[in-house]
Formats: sequence, C-alpha cells, structure tokens
Amino acid sequence: MDRPLCEAFQHAINLHYGLTAPDDPQKRQTHKVGNNIPENTKTIIRALNGLIEDTIQKGMIHHRTEMLQFLEEHGFEITGTTFTTISIKNGIEPNIRLRGAIYEQDFRLNQTSRTIRKTKTARDRESHRREIEHSWERLYQQVGRKLQENRRRFTKTI
Repeated sequence: MDRPLCEAFQHAINLHYGLTAPDDPQKRQTHKVGNNIPENTKTIIRALNGLIEDTIQKGMIHHRTEMLQFLEEHGFEITGTTFTTISIKNGIEPNIRLRGAIYEQDFRLNQTSRTIRKTKTARDRESHRREIEHSWERLYQQVGRKLQENRRRFTKTI
C-alpha cells in the first residue's frame, strides 16, 4: 500500500467536499459505550457520562484528578486506571470501564472543552481555498511519483 498517496487523496477529497478528517482532534468522542456489554451496564454508563459532562460544563471538573475525586465523592469505588480508561466497581458484575477523551490520563478541560461544549471556529475562506489547492498539488505529486515508479518497475522488455 502506498500510504502517502492514500493520505493525500483522502485529504484532497475531504477538503474538496467539505468533509472532516476522521483523525481530527475535534471529532474525538468524549465518551464511548461498548457494544458487547449488558444493557443495564450501558444504561449506567450513559447516565454517568451525562452527569460527568454536565459537571464539566459547569466548570467543576478540569482534569482527571478532579474526575477521580468526583467519582469517589459520589460513591463510586475506583478499581483501576489506565492511560485511557477509568474502571469502577459494579457490584457482583464485572467492573465498568469508562472510555473516551474525558477519562484519559491527559484530560484537561482546555484541551477537550471545544468538543464538549461543541464550539467550532469557522475557517477563513481564503486559507481554506489555499489548503484545498495545496492538497491537490500534493496529490498530483504523489500520483506522478507513483507513475514514474511503476514505469520504471514495469518497462516492456523486447
């Protein structure tokens, strides 16, 4: 696979049609609910996520330490943390694992507040036009490079 060519194509098409990049930090999910967990656990996670997001919007949680403190103050027993998750006790059932940007170790309100508050900044039209032109130039360069490489590799021998 030719990754630079694929990435150049994806970027050019996304800009041309006004699509967002899938790896855009503003598109990160603030929380995630897995598909393979029981429905009652999903309900608990959704309710907890809603409570936490409301608390973040009110400015009462600014970073992960405050998140852990909030959970403990509301009667949740923290059973473990990883770089990207927080696990809480769920009675006799398996622990509940909380995932998403707001549960990550490097969570800071200033980094994810745009996503949580859903405030988006409009791009300047001229810079957007230049970015589109630049992405098409990059795509053409990558296609030209691949064309030359294929001509060199697959020349006819008589």
